[in-house]
Amino acid sequence: MNDPYRYCIHCAADCYEDGPQHGPGCPTVTGLWPVTERELQPAGMVCMDCESEFKVGDTYAHRPTDASDVFEVVCLGCRVLNPEAESV
Repeated sequence: MNDPYRYCIHCAADCYEDGPQHGPGCPTVTGLWPVTERELQPAGMVCMDCESEFKVGDTYAHRPTDASDVFEVVCLGCRVLNPEAESV
């Protein structure tokens, strides 16, 4: 059975192992995520702070919210301007 969530799409780490070993440049390690075409479908994606639209190849960070399993998406400019908002 081919499980699309078994291997990391960025570094091919086996995510079903205990404590998968992601590569040093993997977004799971760096906290910086590349925008892909899939993420822009169907309605696009915008920074939660400045509302700028993301394009394929842009980079974003996750910012935690009060809900433990929900993250906001912020552009790198807003992330740098608001460093006290810890990214995940």
